[in-house]
Amino acid sequence: MSIYESSQVHPRRRQLWLVALIVTLLAQGIPFLGSTLFGSYSVSITIGLFLAEAFMCASLWGRWNKVADQLEGVGRELSSLQSIVEVSRDAIIGVTADGIIMSWNKGARSIYGYSMKEALGMHISLLFDYEKVHEAARLFEKVTLGENVEQYHTIHLRKEKSPIDVSLTICPIRVGEKRITGASVVARDITADKRAAESLAQQAAAMKASMDGMAIIDHLGACVYLNDAYAKVYGYLDPGSVVGASWESFYAGDELRRIKNLIMPDVWRDGSWRGEVVGRRLDGGTFPLEISISSVAGGGLVQVVRDITERKHAEEKLRNVSLKDELTGLFNRRGLLKYVAPYFDFARRQKKQLFMLFIDLDGMKQINDDFGHGEGDNALLNSAKILRSSFRDTDIIARIGGDEFTVVSTDSSADSEQAVKRLKANLEAYNAQKEHTYKLAFSIGVATLESERMTCFEELLEKADLSMYEQKRNKKRRSERTNKRQRLESSLMTKLDPSRDASNGVPLVLSANPELFGESPGSGTFDQAAIGMAVVSVDGSWLQVNDSLCTLLGYSEQELRATTFQQLMHPDDLSPVQFHLKRVLKGTVEGHQQEKRYIHKQGHSVWVLWNVSLLDDSETGTRRVFFQLQDISDRKTIEERLTQDTLTCAI
Repeated sequence: MSIYESSQVHPRRRQLWLVALIVTLLAQGIPFLGSTLFGSYSVSITIGLFLAEAFMCASLWGRWNKVADQLEGVGRELSSLQSIVEVSRDAIIGVTADGIIMSWNKGARSIYGYSMKEALGMHISLLFDYEKVHEAARLFEKVTLGENVEQYHTIHLRKEKSPIDVSLTICPIRVGEKRITGASVVARDITADKRAAESLAQQAAAMKASMDGMAIIDHLGACVYLNDAYAKVYGYLDPGSVVGASWESFYAGDELRRIKNLIMPDVWRDGSWRGEVVGRRLDGGTFPLEISISSVAGGGLVQVVRDITERKHAEEKLRNVSLKDELTGLFNRRGLLKYVAPYFDFARRQKKQLFMLFIDLDGMKQINDDFGHGEGDNALLNSAKILRSSFRDTDIIARIGGDEFTVVSTDSSADSEQAVKRLKANLEAYNAQKEHTYKLAFSIGVATLESERMTCFEELLEKADLSMYEQKRNKKRRSERTNKRQRLESSLMTKLDPSRDASNGVPLVLSANPELFGESPGSGTFDQAAIGMAVVSVDGSWLQVNDSLCTLLGYSEQELRATTFQQLMHPDDLSPVQFHLKRVLKGTVEGHQQEKRYIHKQGHSVWVLWNVSLLDDSETGTRRVFFQLQDISDRKTIEERLTQDTLTCAI
């Protein structure tokens, strides 16, 4: 290295080299000058030696300054390292090769609770659990072999012997390349981290097992984590296929805009939102959801979703129970008042037309008495069907009592007269069907809103109710007049037919007492009776018939015996006849009498007054049925003519 290059390395060396150069020149030139100036060579040597000593002192001084500078730098580095060690939150411990603690920083004092005075000079095994002392020996054995121990998790003990989770890093301290004089131990307290990790693991397990769908969503709205239930709610079989999906995958249309424009601003402002939305499944179907969205640190979201389809169905069912009639499915009185109120208020304010029908099912008691309450329920169901077929889906139809119905038209342009005509036409079409054993009849009242006078819907309801009862009274008066004409006709018929009772027009009915004709009815009263008589088995076979019955139905005795009474009954009358026959056989009633139709051999209907009673032989246990059939075809013909005349007069 040249002198110039050396001078570029360090300014103080440059100065020393310059001094050395000058001294060298002087040492070589001064003897010559001395001999010349002083004339003595010895004096020159003395001066040269002095200058050489001066040069050596200068050189030693330069080296000392160099060493001093190096020591000063090392001191600064050590001071910096000592500050770092001291302020570290981790425990940094220096130990000898024998495991004796030689240094103990502030972090060690905080983690383990020992002061520096208490820790220095103690063996490092002081920090290990008694059951893990062998673990300390094993770790330091690796260090003495020159190996590092990196992030080894174990349990140490604090001063008060409480356990603490730590992560250890142990590095050997070397002097030279091979000699190991000790070790540096860095212990980090990971108790809180471990507890947090365990808590997160438990939460992740709970999240996975949850029946509710849970997802973590980033600030852009994309799923970054979700459980199986979340994917299942939206119809996805593979949860992995949902990762990265955005809001558009789960919501559509107006609901998507509602979430982005209304719900999410509330989440960012308040930190959370909970409510109901309409979700979209993978197949495109929509369903009701209850969701909870909470914001978390870092801009993400936690979303919890629950499919509430079944709950909505249950709520709808409860509403139907409270607002609808259980039997017919129509609105009940509560439902009527709830849904008709807005229409009534609007029509009243806007002076729009609004009409109401009040319908009563006539003869409900007679249907229950003749056919049982089960058939009475069928009559109500059929009435509801007729009403539904007569009005629009938007009209409000209700059953507000046992046999009372109401209809409120929501169409302000509808005509009440046309509505009534349509209802009567559908009723007549129903009654014309042959499978029905009885006919339905309605009494109909009509009321129209009077905007200036009526202040509440109940007034309109009351007006329609009064109108219905007025029609029912008119029907009753017409029925009384008809009955009066029938009694007059019966009286006239009695004069023509001696078998009738002149006092009340009721046909004479012979006793069903077995003593009248013995064990097997013979040629006495049974054969000579003017009305048809028969003994019938419980299964309907003709056991004994008289001549009048054969004449009435147009069959010979042999032909009748080859049939059953059920085969000769009119189809419309068969069901009620069998019903009442069962009641007689059970002993519920002693006998029964009704007007029924049989089919003549020639095919036309024969009206008879049919009376049935039980023949019960207590000795043999034989049970038979006694029929008496009075021909009333002439009377029925006169009744029909009188009815037609009455209708003609009324028109």
